[in-house]
Amino acid sequence: MAGKGFNLGACFLACFLLAAFAAAVDLDEVTVDVDDSTLDAGQDLDLMITLESPDETGDFDVEIRILVDDVEVHFDEATLSLVDGEDYEYNISSNNFRDEDNDDVWDGRLMGFACGDHTVTVEVMDGDLDDDFDAEDDYEIDPEDSDNELSFTYSPDPPGFDEDLVVSVLDEDGDEFDDCRCKLTYLDSDGEWDYDDENDEDNCDNDGECQFDLSRHPFDEERGTYQLDVWSERKGYCVVTENIEVSNQLVVTIKPSAVQSGEEFTVCVREEDGGNVYNAAVAVSGPGFHRTYYTAVSGCVAATINTVGTYNLYVTKSGYEDNNLNKITVSEKPALVVSASPTPVEAGKQVTFTVESKGAAVEGATVEVTPQGGVKVTVPGTTNSQGKITYTPTKPGTYTAAATHTDYQEGTVTFRVQNTFTIDTPEGKKAGETASITVADQMGNAVSGAKLDIQPGGVSGTTNSRGTYEFIAQTPGVYTIFASKTGFEDKSVSMTVEGELTVLVDPATVEAGQESQVTVVDQNQVQQIATIEVTKPDKTSETYTDKQITITPQQVGNYLFVAEKPYYESAEGVLTVEPRPLEMSAVIESGVLRVNVSSHGLPVEGVGLEVTKPDNSVEQLSTDGMGYAETLAEDKGNYSIQTTSKLYMKQRMQLTNKGSMGFLLLLIVLLVLLLIMLLIALGVLKGLGSKKGGGLKKPGKNSGKSSFESQGKKSSLGG
Repeated sequence: MAGKGFNLGACFLACFLLAAFAAAVDLDEVTVDVDDSTLDAGQDLDLMITLESPDETGDFDVEIRILVDDVEVHFDEATLSLVDGEDYEYNISSNNFRDEDNDDVWDGRLMGFACGDHTVTVEVMDGDLDDDFDAEDDYEIDPEDSDNELSFTYSPDPPGFDEDLVVSVLDEDGDEFDDCRCKLTYLDSDGEWDYDDENDEDNCDNDGECQFDLSRHPFDEERGTYQLDVWSERKGYCVVTENIEVSNQLVVTIKPSAVQSGEEFTVCVREEDGGNVYNAAVAVSGPGFHRTYYTAVSGCVAATINTVGTYNLYVTKSGYEDNNLNKITVSEKPALVVSASPTPVEAGKQVTFTVESKGAAVEGATVEVTPQGGVKVTVPGTTNSQGKITYTPTKPGTYTAAATHTDYQEGTVTFRVQNTFTIDTPEGKKAGETASITVADQMGNAVSGAKLDIQPGGVSGTTNSRGTYEFIAQTPGVYTIFASKTGFEDKSVSMTVEGELTVLVDPATVEAGQESQVTVVDQNQVQQIATIEVTKPDKTSETYTDKQITITPQQVGNYLFVAEKPYYESAEGVLTVEPRPLEMSAVIESGVLRVNVSSHGLPVEGVGLEVTKPDNSVEQLSTDGMGYAETLAEDKGNYSIQTTSKLYMKQRMQLTNKGSMGFLLLLIVLLVLLLIMLLIALGVLKGLGSKKGGGLKKPGKNSGKSSFESQGKKSSLGG
């Protein structure tokens, strides 16, 4: 019985456990409904999850997972009290979202501010459910105001660790926006957002700016990708997100940048601040070649490439931005560069070849010269330490010089060898004279049969056996002589032929104020327009451009005429200007000095006179239209008169004023008249006395004196 009791108890326990494990609930379906399918930015997301028509009653364990756009935002291991046939509602708001790690991913990712269309997915699974169920619903997030839109810029760009990252936020009108918040998250090495990523937040200041120091905690100069989010909680603005790369640049140098096959080159990798980058990968890729090198502690690595071509260098290092901007060119051998001097080369004269490579002279190079269609000739010897060697070609033509050296690629140069003319022309030839032109080669040998074309004039001809050709240049000027002949380089020279000018002055001597004609003629007596400079006696000058001028000189002396014209010898002429003849007379009458001036018998107006009076005072006079001038002459003495006009011959005279001679003459005349009257009176008286006495008395002793004498004596005494 004891055994049977034991068996029955064990059986009961096993049946109970089997029944317990077999207890499970089945649902018709699971649905999810978003309470408000259109949310304002920052508004909570409210969900109602319905487990429809469970087929059992009791407490059942389930797992509920909520994803928004495939990102888990909530996970719950819940025990639900279900009633058979009755729907069960599971309500939850986004402010209660927690993921499987109990992290608030919804707020961490600012999913409530991510404007746009979204899908929420609910998974109900595991636990006491017979099957897993899922359901979806859509919703959208819009800004509180449809015009609300934020934008931002940041500086420096790209960011670094030497200065703060400053974010400047603007609203939809482009104005500074201060009611905002910024969040900077370092995305670790995977470049994806994780809840545990280091981040920092900052409120916008009054200028709409947030500020982050990447060199300090929590970032501590981490290089890589940062996520920058900007949003506004109170104003209902959507979040604006941008990823920012903060990476150190790799600075790569290659020396030399072009190498020869098999020549070693060095690649050095530095940080921007000059620090060495150790273990940077330097991948060299080119024609049939690919190899990766790694930099040493010095930041450098040496490499060698044997194949000719251009190779790309890709430099990478974790935590640094890749550098793929470098190339290196590998050439077979350095090329020789050959030059010839002078060019063209004159036949029979030396040409010097200079051989260089990369700007340096190459010693020991061999040079071979080949005339076109001819036989190659090796120049004796090799280039010296200056890379030079000489060769003398003897025939005209086109030559090629090739320089070779075991360490270099061949270099060539093409040059021309030709005969050249020397053309001798006479100097100082005058128009109308015969000019002899001589043509010779570079060695000084006369060249016969050379064709000469002479311009202007269109004269042409060929040189004789002596290499000469003669022609007459009829007009002054510059003549160009063109010489040509097969085997010679064409050449031209210039020859100047001068004419002769003569200045004709007619008449050559004139009086001041008279005309003279000046004419310029050439050696053929043909008038020529020339520049005529006239220098007057006072050294002033005037210039005319004409073939003939008429001059009326107003200065006494020599006028010099100098005529000049291109390609003519200058000529001179002289005009002698003499003063006009002048006649002068003067008289002093009644205290007045009168002067009369004439020339060629005609009165002259405006002649200057200088009168010096007895008291040495000087008076300046000028003749009037009748040639007269006068001044007072009341003082006795000498009056000196001289002309001052430069256009007339000098005249000088002197008069003496002796006083008032008219009064004396009048007094003398009166005395003479009085004497005559007295004599007449005495004669009358004597005649009357003779008549009264009846005759003559015989003179007595004292009768020897007449009565006239007596009276006279008596008068004289009385006087």
